[in-house]
Amino acid sequence: MDNILLNSGLLWNAPKGKKSTFSESGMFIFNWYNLHNWKTRRVLESNHDDLGNVAYETYDYSRADWWNALSKYYRTKTITLTMCLSADDENGLNDLIDELKFQTSKMQGYLDIIINWLVRRWEATLTSLQFGRKGYNINFLQNVVLTFECVNPSAFNLTSITNRYSGLSGNYATELNYSWKVNCYPTIYIVVQNETNLTWFQIDMNGYKFQISGEYQAGDFIIIDGETKLVKVNGVTTAYTWPFPVIEPWLNHIEISINSGAIANYDMIFIYKKLFL
Repeated sequence: MDNILLNSGLLWNAPKGKKSTFSESGMFIFNWYNLHNWKTRRVLESNHDDLGNVAYETYDYSRADWWNALSKYYRTKTITLTMCLSADDENGLNDLIDELKFQTSKMQGYLDIIINWLVRRWEATLTSLQFGRKGYNINFLQNVVLTFECVNPSAFNLTSITNRYSGLSGNYATELNYSWKVNCYPTIYIVVQNETNLTWFQIDMNGYKFQISGEYQAGDFIIIDGETKLVKVNGVTTAYTWPFPVIEPWLNHIEISINSGAIANYDMIFIYKKLFL
């Protein structure tokens, strides 16, 4: 008899006659520690599918502005896991409790949840750990609750997507197909091969125009980091004009421009990730 299932009544059992998606792909890892090993630890419930906190604003004068929304932002996300622990005896259960406390005590770590064989990663901190231990809990606990506060409201896949554009000359236009669900901010690398009178680059993407200015020379290496909102030229932080380019689901039109009268050859790389709400 499976004591864990007997004592806890696993809530995510599949309907009779169907395989359990959870049993196939529901894996939970924090800071490289497996919270769900099917032997001594199992995750019974998780709210990771729920949306995080949403900041929503309307115009000040809704009647005059026809009740239009002004902004909507996904701010933070709280993920709560309910686990059960099982050991051979009381000493083993005590050791499991101490181990779980230690393994989740890091200030901030990666919370990985594997769904459909893809890792969804959040940067998270454990803010609450409750065991709810009763007198009869000799070798098992069925309602261990862990609460994680995530720094990023959107999870990301570990594998980056890279689009390379080599040997560009002057102004350039292309399209990028992003077949995913959430807007993302790419990191853009530009390497100037040769130039004459080059003083600025402009990236026009889905109507967002981003520009950097300077006295550029052959060999300059430019990094436009959409995540940190920093731009560096040869490792030195430089100024820019907003907003940063954003990749939207489906087809994205990209135009790269240089200043009038300039001649330049350059390479460019877009690096971005699949995001999940």
